[in-house]
Amino acid sequence: PTKDWSPEASQKKYNPGPKPLSEPENQFLVRLLDKYRPGVIISFHTWKPILNYNGDSKDVAEFLAGYNNYPLDGDIGYPTPGSFGSFVPEKYQAGVLTFECPPIEEGKGLKEIWAENEKGLKDFIRSELLVKKLQ
Repeated sequence: PTKDWSPEASQKKYNPGPKPLSEPENQFLVRLLDKYRPGVIISFHTWKPILNYNGDSKDVAEFLAGYNNYPLDGDIGYPTPGSFGSFVPEKYQAGVLTFECPPIEEGKGLKEIWAENEKGLKDFIRSELLVKKLQ
């Protein structure tokens, strides 16, 4: 339920549902976030290597890019009405980093993807930056 939600599917594989929060998994996630308010969320996807940040998460993207050299972008390049990256900053005033990993079918396996990201993710978990986000 974001300001920009629309029932129109911009592409065949992007089904927005009949109304905002119509999917049970999203309803559950919102109840969870209402109970445990986020400071920052890292969402993992597969598309192409990029760190897409929304809300107050550019510093997290920059931190992780220092390890994996993925490009940073605050705009994925096409409209994403009703997305998690729009919803969380609007409702919870927290940042969302959508960690787009390279697709496995493009030659890298899970071990290689983990190898290029393991140190950065572990260092982030131990960092003062995370502590700051959780305050």
